[in-house]
Amino acid sequence: MSEVRFRPAADERNVFRTVVITNLPPSLSMKRLLGRVRGGTIFSAVFLNTHTFKNSVGLKAALVTFMSEDSATEYTDYVGHYGLNFLSHKAYVTQLKTPTWPVPRSLLEGYPTRCLTIQNFPSNLSERDLEADLTFYRFSANLIEHMALRASGRVMQLRFTSIEAAVRAYHMLRASSRYHRSGTYFARDPCSYPLDELHSALEGKRDLDGL
Repeated sequence: MSEVRFRPAADERNVFRTVVITNLPPSLSMKRLLGRVRGGTIFSAVFLNTHTFKNSVGLKAALVTFMSEDSATEYTDYVGHYGLNFLSHKAYVTQLKTPTWPVPRSLLEGYPTRCLTIQNFPSNLSERDLEADLTFYRFSANLIEHMALRASGRVMQLRFTSIEAAVRAYHMLRASSRYHRSGTYFARDPCSYPLDELHSALEGKRDLDGL
């Protein structure tokens, strides 16, 4: 049987990069969840099957993997101090003590993120057209966290649930004849902004869900 668990060397660093967020309301979207994650660039985020979780019937849980172990630690500590709530649900964040597999070298070239900006988006295409193109290339809907077209300047903002998905989409868009006049670039991950943004949201000074 092949080894499926990552076993880092004793002196290896940056291996505990994943947190699990539990007690989430069943209607929570990935966009809403990641709107409450700050402090570091996200490598991937996914909702879990909670049938095997104790006292989690009807609730959601999510695994969020940061690029940096320090980011995972600081986010966990921040939520432990200030709390994290969605509607009437108090969420819990735990940093996993199971080592996270290293980021593949192929996903480090060019410093990609899970976010794309498409400048000069074709005027004859809509969000629905882009969604259809992504579906054609086997991008399932749950890989897309956010899609919004700014009419001013025809700029499309596109966020995925993982860097891997964003890299795939980046190469697809740059190779597609439909988007050859557009400029596709990696954009900063909103989750990489400081943890203080969460405090501003708690005080009602800033709405993070619209980012």
